[in-house]
Amino acid sequence: MIASMASTLRTIFWACIMLVAVLSVCSLLAVDILRPAVKRLGEEGSLKECDRCIVAFDSVSQSMVTFFQTLIMGEGIDDLMIPLIEENWQAAIFILVVVAVVYLGFSNLILSVIVDKANEARCSDAFYQALMAKKVRGQARRELVEVWTKADMDMDNMITLEELRTTYDQQESFRAYFRQMDID
Repeated sequence: MIASMASTLRTIFWACIMLVAVLSVCSLLAVDILRPAVKRLGEEGSLKECDRCIVAFDSVSQSMVTFFQTLIMGEGIDDLMIPLIEENWQAAIFILVVVAVVYLGFSNLILSVIVDKANEARCSDAFYQALMAKKVRGQARRELVEVWTKADMDMDNMITLEELRTTYDQQESFRAYFRQMDID
C-alpha cells in the first residue's frame, strides 16, 4: 500500500510539473492574443465587476494565475472569459483551444496516468503477496518434512505407531505441530 501511495504521489508531482509547463506555454500565447482584447473591454467598462480582470493577461505569471483560477478552479469564468469570447472571435478560438488542451485533454490524461500507476502498484503488490505466500508455503513444507523425519527414529522411511507415540511424548516441536492443526 505504501508503494502504491508513493508511486501515485510521484505521478502527481510530475503531472503538476507538466501542468505548469503547459500553462506557461498557454500563458505566453495569451499575453499576445488576449491582452489587447482585455484592454479594450476594460476601456469600454465591460469588466467593472472584476477588479483583477484588467490585469489578467498583462504578464505570463498573471496569465498563469488567471488560467489556474478559471480552468482548474472554475472561478471567474463568467466575469472574464465570457465577455472575452463575446468580444473577439480570435480570443474565443484561443480560449476554446486552451480549454480543450488544459481542461479536457491534459487533466484527463493526468487522471488516467494516476489511475494506471495506482493499478500497476496494486498489481505489483498482488505479485509480491503471491510471492511471499509461495515462500511461506515452501517454508511450511520444509518444516513438515523435518518434523516427520525426526519421527522416523530408525530411518527406514516408515513411521510406526510406536515411533509416532515416542516422538509425540519426547519432542515439543512435534506436539506443537499437531496442536497448531488442532489435533491433540
